[in-house]
Amino acid sequence: AAPTLAAGGEAAEPGAEEPGAEESVAEPEPEPDAYDIEIQHIESRLQSQLAHSRRLTEHLLTEARRAREIDASVLQAAEFAHGTVFKKLGLPVHVSNFKVDPVLAKNTGLLHAHELLREVQQTRAEAMCEPDDMDLAARESSVRPLPHYLDPTANQRVRSETSKAKRAALVSSVRGMRELRQTRELFDGTADGASLSQVDPASLAATGQAEATATLIVAERARKPAAGTMSIMQRELEEDVMRRMQAPLNFLRNPRYQRKQFMSAAEAPILPPKHVHTGMSFHCQPQVVLFTDYQIGGCYEIPLELHNVGPLSRRLRILPPASAYFSISLVQYPGDDGFVAPGLHARVLIRFAPDSLGDYDGFILVQTETDSFGVPLKAARQPPSLSLQDVFDAGWCFVGGSKHVSAAGTNEGGDGKFAIVARSDWDADDGIAKRVARETECVANDFVIAPRLLDVPAGASYDLGLTYAPTTVGEHAAEVLLVCDNCHVRPVRVVGQACVVDMLLESVDGSAPPFFSPQTPLSFPETTVGGSRISVVRYSNRTPLPIKFRWNLHKVARELMPPTRMAGDSVLVWDSADCEPPMEHGDGAAGMPFSIEPSSGALPAGTVAEFTVTFAPQLRALHGCYAHLAISGVPDEALPGYGRAKGALAALTDAEVGIQIEGRGTSLPLDVSPRALVVPA
Repeated sequence: AAPTLAAGGEAAEPGAEEPGAEESVAEPEPEPDAYDIEIQHIESRLQSQLAHSRRLTEHLLTEARRAREIDASVLQAAEFAHGTVFKKLGLPVHVSNFKVDPVLAKNTGLLHAHELLREVQQTRAEAMCEPDDMDLAARESSVRPLPHYLDPTANQRVRSETSKAKRAALVSSVRGMRELRQTRELFDGTADGASLSQVDPASLAATGQAEATATLIVAERARKPAAGTMSIMQRELEEDVMRRMQAPLNFLRNPRYQRKQFMSAAEAPILPPKHVHTGMSFHCQPQVVLFTDYQIGGCYEIPLELHNVGPLSRRLRILPPASAYFSISLVQYPGDDGFVAPGLHARVLIRFAPDSLGDYDGFILVQTETDSFGVPLKAARQPPSLSLQDVFDAGWCFVGGSKHVSAAGTNEGGDGKFAIVARSDWDADDGIAKRVARETECVANDFVIAPRLLDVPAGASYDLGLTYAPTTVGEHAAEVLLVCDNCHVRPVRVVGQACVVDMLLESVDGSAPPFFSPQTPLSFPETTVGGSRISVVRYSNRTPLPIKFRWNLHKVARELMPPTRMAGDSVLVWDSADCEPPMEHGDGAAGMPFSIEPSSGALPAGTVAEFTVTFAPQLRALHGCYAHLAISGVPDEALPGYGRAKGALAALTDAEVGIQIEGRGTSLPLDVSPRALVVPA
């Protein structure tokens, strides 16, 4: 707290208290404001920058004054050495004497051009410099003498010495004439008008003039002064005026009549300028002449306007297109004189006569008095776009059968007509146009596509049918082309896979069969008449398509069955065509004690099915049966055993699916004791 004044006018001590006064509490000092601190920092930086700027300004002014003084002294020395004509020679300007301290300029934020260039060159040299231990060529070239082909020849040495002598003589003569002229100017420009004859040669010698000048003065005294003679300086000025008066006058030609060569088609730009700029004479509308809706045999026109955007009336000419499908009319000018005034335009019609619905390109060349440019001509209908994939997959099909697949879509583009042609027919080109018009289907290897001709307007839908009829096992492919009426060709790949029925016996009662084949023997042990035995057989469908089946049981004669069969023996291949007609399952009275469940059904692709074979004899005899798994809905070419040669083990893998079953029915042995029983009355 500040000291207060007492009643007597003296300042009281800070710790003293007046009697009866209440005890005062010292207030805390306020904390400094961050905003004020930031303002102080800004002020200090500003003052520092201002001080730097003042120092730089003083430095620049000092250097500029020093450079002017040096330049003035150099110019004065050059005028004294070479005369007043030195300024009119147009010699290169000497290096500037204005020097700026690069450190001071950098600290103040200015760019020093020479220092910046030096830093860039130094950085680039350091980046491109190779290590010292690898710069072997530089070290070798520093000690190697210059090659002999760099030595001057005898003729060069003679010409050089002759040129040096001529230059020395010329320089000495020019120097003597200059000294003589300076002497004449010195005495012609005297204030009292004294002649050269009145000058004392001794005074000239004192001033350092040459001895030849003194000789000239002595000779001048003997001559009579000519009346009305002008000085050398005045004579040069008068001769300069006369030369300017007699010189030819070259005035700038009026740009209206300034003739320029037309720009050739090779030099002209392909596209016209999009925007108007200074110096441009004509601007065309439209920039590109485009035909989008046309038919074969028609003739279509689009006007092209060439606006004069310059300040003068101009002429132009248009070179016609090279294409036979485009042509132009006569240019229509605003007047009859062939000029286009500023703000007006010339008009020309672009004609197009197509012979197909394809795309066409061309251009016309517009040549003006100032420039030339080309105007593109294009004809392109909106192309049709069918929602058809590039690969048309027919899927799996049995050999010898056929499969029909449909593909529906829409035309997402413009109107279009299509013809479907096989790639082989397109490459052969043997009357393909007549065949397309005559045939309604396109045949490509094992594929048939219909319809062959499609007329699909914009936004309309279409339906294609693909029929796949394979004759061999494996993957089949063909390439067809969609030929559009606008001459565009789109390739489409058609693929399909063919297969045959592939059934494999996996196990019999949980045991793998001795032969991995469709057929296997199954022998039941002796079974009492009236009893039954069962056996479980597992078959896997390795066909990629589902199949429908039915078990047909064929009775086999006793003499056809082998008397004995041991494990590992060969199996005879049976064929249902060689057996008796099929019989009902489990009809023991008719001699068929065998049955299989399920007897019919469908097997999905890639699944395993279990079949239960039951033997219930009703007669005491040896029974034989051939169970044939008959597959329905499949062509004969795809069935197992089709076209095989009859034999034993060699054709076992190609046999039809079946089970060779045999079993024996026996009686039950009974012993009755006693054999006779007498019953009394």
